[in-house]
Amino acid sequence: MGKQRKAITPIIAIIILLLITVALAGAAWTFLSGFLGVQIEKSFLIPPGGALCVSGGTVKVTVVNTGTVTITDEDFIILSIDGNTLSSTINPPDYSSTFSIAPQKGGVFVNSSRGGAGWSSGRHTVEIGTTSVVLQQPVVCP
Repeated sequence: MGKQRKAITPIIAIIILLLITVALAGAAWTFLSGFLGVQIEKSFLIPPGGALCVSGGTVKVTVVNTGTVTITDEDFIILSIDGNTLSSTINPPDYSSTFSIAPQKGGVFVNSSRGGAGWSSGRHTVEIGTTSVVLQQPVVCP
């Protein structure tokens, strides 16, 4: 008979497999937590009744910052009505010269009258987006 080889015991094998599993789970958590943190830090919502068309065809949209950091006008990468990209349509919540909404606060974000002419009567779609979220909201002008 030949020499018998010694193998690791089943208990040691299980411990090694558990350590490998814990290490992989830790690495995955580290990666995903960094990714998910960026996804939620600049999120927002449009509250019910937050998008409306007022007299003269002016569309006003109120947003609430649901993220973890202050949102500024530069954070919004998408801003359009019916696919028409808007510019210079941001009103700060306090109507100062800079736009920012602190976490858990809200303010009028879009205040567009379509170059002074107003939006026509009927249904329009407002689209607003940051790197975290893009929202579409219907608006009906009288």
